[in-house]
Amino acid sequence: MIDKDQILHWLQNYNLKPTEQTADNADWLIRIIFQDYPVVIVNPKGESRIVIQRALLSSDEGLTIIRDASLNDRQEFINSLKHDLLLSHTKYKMKFEDEDVGTILQSLVLENYIYEDGISQDKLFQRIHEIHDATILFFLLIQKYKFGSQ
Repeated sequence: MIDKDQILHWLQNYNLKPTEQTADNADWLIRIIFQDYPVVIVNPKGESRIVIQRALLSSDEGLTIIRDASLNDRQEFINSLKHDLLLSHTKYKMKFEDEDVGTILQSLVLENYIYEDGISQDKLFQRIHEIHDATILFFLLIQKYKFGSQ
């Protein structure tokens, strides 16, 4: 069994002000703000792992400005994003407004896992940093493709 109290303790020690919440599909869920970005740590119901997750939604600035770009620029951006996320070993889920073409992101969920037998303070904070770095990567790619400055 995953020790939620231990995880809360580690997060509190770094003054991340964890807040506990509930979800139908989770044994427990903890929200933190890590370097200005919200991160969720969840133990999916009946699973022996935790998921560290960050969601970017279409209302976020980065996703909104992609809509105005050309199809070619959007395709290059999505391919670069997938490539860079794969190299970062961050798992991701993309949902598109234009499912047939797959170039206008509606949401991007970044996540990493830690299985019960590998949970440690070091591994937890490594995974949180990886999610944070992937978030920064997303915004750097937005700048690289100059979305919003056209």
